[in-house]
Amino acid sequence: MKYFFIFSLSLISFKILYSQSTYKQPILNIAEITFQNKPKLYDTLNQKMYADVGEMYSSTVSIIDASTNPNPKLNIKFKETELDTIYKGLITGFVNKARGELISYNKFELNKLKGIEFQISFNKNGMSQMSYVKSMYLNGNVVNCMFTTPTFVASSFEKQRRAFLNSLRITVSSDNVKQFSEAPEDNAYKVGYFIGQIIGVVIVLGILIGLIYLVIRIFKKLTRS
Repeated sequence: MKYFFIFSLSLISFKILYSQSTYKQPILNIAEITFQNKPKLYDTLNQKMYADVGEMYSSTVSIIDASTNPNPKLNIKFKETELDTIYKGLITGFVNKARGELISYNKFELNKLKGIEFQISFNKNGMSQMSYVKSMYLNGNVVNCMFTTPTFVASSFEKQRRAFLNSLRITVSSDNVKQFSEAPEDNAYKVGYFIGQIIGVVIVLGILIGLIYLVIRIFKKLTRS
């Protein structure tokens, strides 16, 4: 068993180092991010999700319309000074939905536009998982870029995780991007929290897709032998 894990980790590292296929995914025509492979699109749970799921990782981008969403609970109205309140609610909702623990939290800027990045740990199906997230409110949408992997292989995927999350960039002038709504209300934290819970579901969905992917790989190998 010990040698099997060593071999598996070596194989994972080899795939990460020598895989050359990447795909630039446009986001709302104002940003883009580079996936390791071309992602699949899932349109569900009041959000769109682009996902690249491998045997031991998932790279996802979820986009939630927070201005004209059919679900009124997801529509945010807030002042420019309340952006941090939205982000705090989002993190809290996300962590609570995943029943996880917040490991770290930082603010960042891209082209003078504000965002948050955070790391959480949680357990799913008896296995410890680690999720790294970058979130930004852009032109009425909440964009969340996430990289999730089992904790015991997190270090093996560090290079791939950094390459994915750090590839997020704004492709238009910041003057063309709004980070607040037109009509302020006093529900910034509450709506941010609710959106965080919706995003937390993406973690579960990504893991389930990964399990299905792994089962299919195993089935193909068995049928070939």
